[in-house]
Amino acid sequence: MAGINEYRQTLQPLIIAEAEKQFREQGIKSVTMEQISKTLHISKRTIYELYTNKENILIEVLQVSHKRKKIHMEEFAKHCNNVMDILIEVLRLQMESSANTHPYFFRDLAKYPKAEKMLAKFQEEQQEASSDFFERGVEEGYFLSNIDFRTFMRIMSAMHLVLRNDGKLNTITFQELLNNYICVLMRGICTQKGLVELDQFLEQHITR
Repeated sequence: MAGINEYRQTLQPLIIAEAEKQFREQGIKSVTMEQISKTLHISKRTIYELYTNKENILIEVLQVSHKRKKIHMEEFAKHCNNVMDILIEVLRLQMESSANTHPYFFRDLAKYPKAEKMLAKFQEEQQEASSDFFERGVEEGYFLSNIDFRTFMRIMSAMHLVLRNDGKLNTITFQELLNNYICVLMRGICTQKGLVELDQFLEQHITR
């Protein structure tokens, strides 16, 4: 029995990795438990013994992805020179992830309320953790001192929710978001010193 349990435990990270790959390539809705099991050459019953439904798999996918990004940024922050390095790395990661993510991935999230709630929790945690980041940016002269950054982050979170749930907007690509939304907001909080570094990055990634 112990051997069987150990075997199933080794399957879990494989299932999550494959599910994340398929969710991002095809959107969440179109991926089935059977599809994941066939790709991994395991029985669908085995997957159901570990995860009762697709939403449970999705929740763990989001948890693993969130933890992976958090660890990466914590390590990156230890060796960076200033807050603009951190901001640019966040944008780079978003671009890299979105380039490999189907536009329907975020639209489909709205159909899974538990996963959506957990994502909202992650965003709330990010808001709380961002206060020190913005204070540092002001001290270093990269961010404007007259911005209420708590309000700024609340607006950002609200806009992300609209983008995920508005049917008219859910086919917008990340490149379009970068061109017309993200870079506009980021530039709006930067001083001239911050703009110099941010614009150097954006010049290489903005599609005109």
